[in-house]
Amino acid sequence: MPAAVLVEVQEVPGHGRGLVAARQLKPGDCIIDEEALVWCPRSSVEWAAYAVFVAAAWRFFGSGYLEAWFGWILAVFFGYRFFITVGQYLWVCWLVFRLDSTDRKKFDNLCNPFPSTALPFVDTLMIWRTNAMPAGNGRGAVFASTCMINHSCAPNAYQYWDTKKRRMLVHCMKTVKKGEEITISYIDVFQKTQDRREALWNQYRFNCECPACSLPDERKYASDDRRARCSVLHLGAARRVLSSELERSMAEVEEFLKLLDEEFGDPSYKGEVLLEVSELYRRQKKLAQARSWAAKAHKSLELVRGASCAETQAAKRAASQ
Repeated sequence: MPAAVLVEVQEVPGHGRGLVAARQLKPGDCIIDEEALVWCPRSSVEWAAYAVFVAAAWRFFGSGYLEAWFGWILAVFFGYRFFITVGQYLWVCWLVFRLDSTDRKKFDNLCNPFPSTALPFVDTLMIWRTNAMPAGNGRGAVFASTCMINHSCAPNAYQYWDTKKRRMLVHCMKTVKKGEEITISYIDVFQKTQDRREALWNQYRFNCECPACSLPDERKYASDDRRARCSVLHLGAARRVLSSELERSMAEVEEFLKLLDEEFGDPSYKGEVLLEVSELYRRQKKLAQARSWAAKAHKSLELVRGASCAETQAAKRAASQ
């Protein structure tokens, strides 16, 4: 079903424009499947220019004295930041300039919290800075519909960049009633309230007042503790998979799943954890358990990321091996 039938743009009290459900949506519904208005790739031109700059710095400073080495290192460091940043901005301005009138209007219609200027390219870069989302190996991408979705630290939808198709997919993670706002998370949700708010202000210039950030103090502290522990357990995934202590690893995974249930109450972030359990059993040669957990992981990942997601495909393969 086309995305336009499932969601629509409306003014949301306290949030400005946003996307709301045009009818009741259920977990797993794909509400957006779109290609980028602007997708900025990693450019070999940037690296070639940077290589020339480094060679010139080496020739200028030489290598005979400590001071020369220090100057060369500074040149390399600041040269890298300069060429990569300026290269990205030049690419973005060029790509936006090439948009047709319809797509350019969609781009200009996106949120820009910074004051408008008399310099069109500055406004273009501010729109890019505010709306660009991670997109595979590229430096980011901007989308006509996905970038209209507002943020929540307790979102009801999940965005996923399909690298093969080069399209952004957004799936519902829980039941959304007709007229209810669609939300995604712009940042890592496994952070404490203050850290999330600082990250959102630094990047997007707004103070988050979502349900998770607006909890009473006692419940907010409990939520912060759960999310902080989730962050620790999430970062420990590689160690657990490589560990020979299955019992300890399983205890951590069970704790992780319990915390996710308590904090989010939906299958949104469980898929990769379930796939990790499958791998733990596979390393212990317990193939029946491994396939069972992989099947659970496949069901969870397909629900929130779609069938074409690389992790979903990996879980499907693991469930059949």
